[in-house]
Amino acid sequence: MSLSKDLTDQFKERMQQNHDDMDINFSIMVLGTNFWPLNAPNNDFIVPPEILPTWRYCLQYNNHDTLSLEELQTATAISKDILVQVLSLLVKAKILVNEETDQYDLNPNFKSKKIRVNLNQPIKAEVKAESSEVLKTVDEDRKYVIQATIVRIMKARKTMKNQPLIQEVISQISQRFAPKIPDIKKAIDTLLEKEYIERVDGTRDTFAYVA
Repeated sequence: MSLSKDLTDQFKERMQQNHDDMDINFSIMVLGTNFWPLNAPNNDFIVPPEILPTWRYCLQYNNHDTLSLEELQTATAISKDILVQVLSLLVKAKILVNEETDQYDLNPNFKSKKIRVNLNQPIKAEVKAESSEVLKTVDEDRKYVIQATIVRIMKARKTMKNQPLIQEVISQISQRFAPKIPDIKKAIDTLLEKEYIERVDGTRDTFAYVA
């Protein structure tokens, strides 16, 4: 809290020295690092030139009463999906009016009985498609890790029964991730097809390493 006060005092002093003709009432509150998002957004953002470089916000409606979605996207460089969600929050709060498709008007009659209007609502990131690709890549990587582990174990042991082999794979990989037994069985089948290992003659659950 004391840091917040010091920064505010420094800002006001600097403004009086360099911008005494600007009537700006400004205060800040410094939060701990754990309050901030862990992952910074990767979208670009064009800051309106009128805003002081210390704290910058998208205030396009300072100079316009009506803006289209395209104009807002051009002015801010925020992705359309995220921008639509932000605008929806402003419309829901009745700060903006959206009576025509892709047009957002400033509501001159906006009133609120609340001292503060909370617009800090969660925004869904564009991660659905990306997450699907990431999960697919992770699954592929894990599949090869399981196969490599089986080959390494079989090369050292020469022969092993099915159940001990599965348990040994789980033991060696568990520190990296929790392998699923069906995935290990699929990996064994794949290595049998590729002839890295083979079934011992006369058995169904004993494998031998193929040199």
